[in-house]
Amino acid sequence: MEARSKCFEVLLSKCEKVIEDFFTNSQTYLNDNELLKKVEKAVCKVGLISLIGFNADESIIACDDKKLTDCVFIDILAGLNVRPSARLIRLIRALLVPFLPSVHDTDTNSLSTPNNIRAVAFVTIGQLCLRDDGDLLKETINILLRELKQNSDKSCSSIQSNVLLVLGDLCVKYTNLIDKELPIIATFIQAGHQSSVTGSSPAQFVADSDNKFFIVRKHAILMLSSLILQDYIKWRGLLFQRFLVATVDENKDVSQLAQATLCGPLHDKNPNLFSNNFVESIFVLNDFKDHQIYAAAAYSNANGIGHTVNFDGINLSGANGKLKRLQIYNMMLKYMNDESKIAVTAKLAKEVLGGALECNGDLSDACRHPIELTASSDKNSSLLYQRRENACNVLLDTFAILTSPSARVRKKASINFDNLNVSDSGCASASTQFASAKNKLLTKISCKHLVETVIPILVNLKPILESSHSPLLKDLMLYMVQIFRSFKSEVIDVLGNNPIIIRELEYDARQIEKKLKE
Repeated sequence: MEARSKCFEVLLSKCEKVIEDFFTNSQTYLNDNELLKKVEKAVCKVGLISLIGFNADESIIACDDKKLTDCVFIDILAGLNVRPSARLIRLIRALLVPFLPSVHDTDTNSLSTPNNIRAVAFVTIGQLCLRDDGDLLKETINILLRELKQNSDKSCSSIQSNVLLVLGDLCVKYTNLIDKELPIIATFIQAGHQSSVTGSSPAQFVADSDNKFFIVRKHAILMLSSLILQDYIKWRGLLFQRFLVATVDENKDVSQLAQATLCGPLHDKNPNLFSNNFVESIFVLNDFKDHQIYAAAAYSNANGIGHTVNFDGINLSGANGKLKRLQIYNMMLKYMNDESKIAVTAKLAKEVLGGALECNGDLSDACRHPIELTASSDKNSSLLYQRRENACNVLLDTFAILTSPSARVRKKASINFDNLNVSDSGCASASTQFASAKNKLLTKISCKHLVETVIPILVNLKPILESSHSPLLKDLMLYMVQIFRSFKSEVIDVLGNNPIIIRELEYDARQIEKKLKE
């Protein structure tokens, strides 16, 4: 063991000599690509050698005698802990900064550290931190985070990508230390879409025209989803909504990866992930910060930490933004069962449509004072106008969701139980009967909820929208007609004292059926 350790120590000594020579003769190295590659390899070797014999618990790997031939190499290296010298560690840390330190007092111009060497140095320092007792990470964490806080026009995508991967690995061993930095790390799900990650003023949403940061976004999604699946971090604040926005990313690789992780392993881990966060996501995606539902979502699972994952720098407004929001809603509805859809519909009716009936609040204000279609520039800058517009968008999205085929309880072909024979395939037949009976029950529950709860809300909201000449009236009537066409007799029973609305619904229903036949 001692002989093997000395062998690796000799290798580390050679790497230290190469890196030290790089600092001493920086100008020469920077003008020679072969020398720079030599430095890059030396830095990489330091990290790899430091991990030899490493395992998560720093315990010696035990091998079964019967399988000794299969793990000879592991057994040879098990328990080795080759620690680089303090000087070598300082040299590696010196490579993390953007500029090389001046060797001579007469030097006035600082030379830039090549980005490829910095990127490898960040990986190496992460490997050294994994093998350390924690002191090195405490000394280095601010350097890692500082690199993430760089403005996008000054940062390097490969460096930030490596830093994210390093923090993901370190979170496994130093969970508490890394978990509190989740608000910063989460912003990189939208890396390159923001002019700044941190700062006093909100970051502006800008197009990632050259896609140089798409790899950062991919690594952020992979790293965070992996940590969530292993329970090292939780869905905190608006982290879930940042994942949702990633599913409609301009880069196809990023959007497909986000959908695959969110609708795959993350949904499998928590089947109620979409239904539990659906209504909150409507408020968040429309940046409706002045509502209590947004506030509750923003501080979910904060656990007294204080800072939580925010939604700064993301803007899904405008026509293109609306299409993306609807795409997100349909994706979530696709992975919901009928019970969840009924629960979501009930919550939308209570929290959104019911909230619009109240005497105060932004939802009510948006119904009574609709925004103009052609707004002047001074209105766009008005805080009141912005709040009213966000509230109106929440209502528009709600009606779009409620009228979407994806939100309806699926109707299956009815089964005649009297003529159904249960023979050798009795289990399959029983399962079919159960599924049919369950579907009929859910259809009745949905009908009862829509007719007895939703219709009265819509009836009371209708005159408010009519008196204010709100464009929302069209969406409301479309939803009422949809319910009327599905459950005509039940709706007529509820609206028996309001024959005018019944005639309106009958007329609109005939017009829709006429168009469908054409």
